Amino acid sequence: MIRLGLYITLAILIALGAVWFANHPGQVLLIWQGWEIQLSVAVLWLLIFLYTLLCGMLVRLYFWFRVDNPLNSPKRQERRRAKGRTELDLGWSALAVGDRTAALKHGKKALGLLTGDHGPLRLLIRVAPDKDREKYLELLMDDPASRMIALKYRLEQELDADNFPAALGILDDMQTASPGNSWISRQRFDILTRLGQWTEATTELDRLVKDKAEQKHLRAVLSYSAALEADLAGDKNSARTLSRKALKYQAGFSPARDLLARHSPTDDAKTMVHRWACTACGNEQDKYAALCPACHRFGTLTPVAEG
Repeated sequence: MIRLGLYITLAILIALGAVWFANHPGQVLLIWQGWEIQLSVAVLWLLIFLYTLLCGMLVRLYFWFRVDNPLNSPKRQERRRAKGRTELDLGWSALAVGDRTAALKHGKKALGLLTGDHGPLRLLIRVAPDKDREKYLELLMDDPASRMIALKYRLEQELDADNFPAALGILDDMQTASPGNSWISRQRFDILTRLGQWTEATTELDRLVKDKAEQKHLRAVLSYSAALEADLAGDKNSARTLSRKALKYQAGFSPARDLLARHSPTDDAKTMVHRWACTACGNEQDKYAALCPACHRFGTLTPVAEG
């Protein structure tokens, strides 16, 4: 009721004002550079009212476009994302059948439609030319959530090029981001053994293998590999020391025994292995072979110590 009373009072005041202006029509004269405009006061107030109303409508239209812009409406954005996901699926499907040109085309369309989504970037780094691939990789690297994907792809590139030192550096970055990942540890172990970095490989082995027996066996393999390198380099003392270290980890590791027998003094060589016997048929021979030459059974040869 109070609001209705206010509206009625305002209407009465407007009516009284209109009657007063009708009974006292004033004239307004506007002169500008020789131009003259003559109009009544009532018409002037009507023009002011219409001008104010127009300005209010323009302000409301401005804020409507800022807040409820139809070009940025949720429905339109969802349609764009649905179309982008479709293009992304088409791109992966094209790549699955080897059509890299179509995959590149669909990937670029998806990248334009899926703003802020890294799915199209993962597709494009697979199919884009070399000059554009680095740009997409940098975009992935800038986001911590997708950095590992970019590192994985660069790792594959370095491994394909047999650039193992660079691959090891990438794996170091990956391990910093994910310290307890066993896959990363396995890759580092493989590359460290390829590079002959036996000490670092042994350290990585502790992260990779939890079973104590397997750890000892692999430590014996690493020590034996280092002994072979020392042997090839002419460092007989180091070869002998590393062979003994391998046997310390696994006493029955026969390759290390053979290597140690070649480089040990005569009195120590009496305990070294020089012959092999098959547990199935008892056949003995001078050299180790995976397959018994007598019964042709695999993995039956065991070392025989000569006194």
